[in-house]
Amino acid sequence: MARSLGKPVVLLRNVPQSLLPGLGWLAPSCDAVVDGGLGVQLARFNPVGASAARSTEPVYAEVRDPREAPAVRALLDSLTTGRDAPVRLAAARSWRGLPALYREHAVFVTASDGQGREQLACGARVIGPLGSGLDADAVRAELGKARAASPLSLAEIRGELRDIFISHATPAR
Repeated sequence: MARSLGKPVVLLRNVPQSLLPGLGWLAPSCDAVVDGGLGVQLARFNPVGASAARSTEPVYAEVRDPREAPAVRALLDSLTTGRDAPVRLAAARSWRGLPALYREHAVFVTASDGQGREQLACGARVIGPLGSGLDADAVRAELGKARAASPLSLAEIRGELRDIFISHATPAR
């Protein structure tokens, strides 16, 4: 339909190509292929309303993906299971509820760059993405430092927002 109207056809892949093998045939027929999603929607993900007294208990705010890499799966299992697990799994939230969840907590563990940037935009400290070379001991050390620290100050949040705005905001993408 877009082509018949003289508009460019763009395929937006927000997951790795290997996880969507059924769409491989579509890429060559598009004018452009964009990997990595649309970026951070700063109107949705922002620190407005984030409390300075929010909890620094680390949270993993993603439904566990059965297709995650074995190393990521093992690391997340070691961090989130057991009585003394250092990271709490957040209850599933709808698309609309994610910004509120991100503003409620000061520390997150993430397995995805995109989700980490959304959490940073909401004013949280982010550890990860897991699977990018971090081992369990390094993650546990970062968790200890983040738990002991106070939530990010407005000056620190402002710096993160500038970085996200320049290269990862939806209009910049």
